Amino acid sequence: MGLKTITVYLDSKETAVSVTKAAVAVAEKFEAHVIGLFVTPMTPIYLCSGPTSVPVYTENYLLETYKEAEAVIKTVFELETAGRSLVAEWREIRALASIHRTIASCSQTSDLLVTGADFQHDPDGLAEDRISTIIGASQRPLLTVPAHLEFEHIGNRVLIAWDGSVECTRAVFGALPLLKCADGVDILMINPANDERHQVFGTQAELVNSLARHGVSAELCFTTCAATQVADEIINTATEKSADLIVMGAYGASRLHDFFAGSVTRNTLANATLPLLMSH
Repeated sequence: MGLKTITVYLDSKETAVSVTKAAVAVAEKFEAHVIGLFVTPMTPIYLCSGPTSVPVYTENYLLETYKEAEAVIKTVFELETAGRSLVAEWREIRALASIHRTIASCSQTSDLLVTGADFQHDPDGLAEDRISTIIGASQRPLLTVPAHLEFEHIGNRVLIAWDGSVECTRAVFGALPLLKCADGVDILMINPANDERHQVFGTQAELVNSLARHGVSAELCFTTCAATQVADEIINTATEKSADLIVMGAYGASRLHDFFAGSVTRNTLANATLPLLMSH
C-alpha cells in the first residue's frame, strides 16, 4: 500500500515552490501521480443602478488577474516536478461553490492533499479557516507545509501526537504508507493517567502492536503539561526527536473547549516549523 495519488493545492506564487517541493518529497517515495491544483474563485456579483458594463468589467479584470497568477504558479509546479520519479498533472478548476469546498471535492479521490499554511502573514485567521474547512469537508489526510520553508525530505523521522481520538486514529492510518518508510517513529502521549506512565497498556500500547504488524517500529514517550501548552509540548518533542513530520488529529475538541484552553490544532499549525499530517 502506498500513496499513489497526491493533490497539491497551490494558490500563491510566494509559497508555490515550498509547497510543491514538499509534495514532490512525499510523491517520490511512492512514484505517485501528483495533481497540481489551482482554483479560480467565483467572481462577486454586484447590484447597482449604473451601467451594466461596470460588473462585467470587474469580473473580466478579476478573471484576468487569476489567469495571470495561475500561469506563474503552473510554471513553478512544472519546473519542480520535471525529471522526477513521479507523474505530474496540472488542473485549473473554476469554483462553483466556496473555494475551500471545491478544493475538498477535487481531493476526495486522492490519497493525500497537500497545501501551504501561512500563519505568519494571516492576522485575520483566514489560513486557519481555509484549513479547517478543507479538512472537514474532504475527509482526506491533509499535509500542511509551513509557508516559505523548503523541505527536501519528509517522513524520515515521524512524531505521532496520540490522544486516542477518532481524528488522530484516522491521521495515523492515513499516514501509514509514510510510517512504513520512516527511519523512526515516536508516539507521544501528553497528560496520561498516572499508572500509564509506569505500565504500558491501553490504546497507545495497542497502537504500537498494530503498527508493528505493518512493519513499523514505534516507541512510546509520555509527558505532562498544562492544557494550554499541549501544542508547545508537541512541537518541542518533535524538535528533540529530530522529527521532520508530525502526525495528529485535527479539531477534535469542542468549540467551548477551544475557547478556554485554546485550539491545539490552531496553535500547532501557527508555530510548527515542520509539516503536519492531519485528519478530522
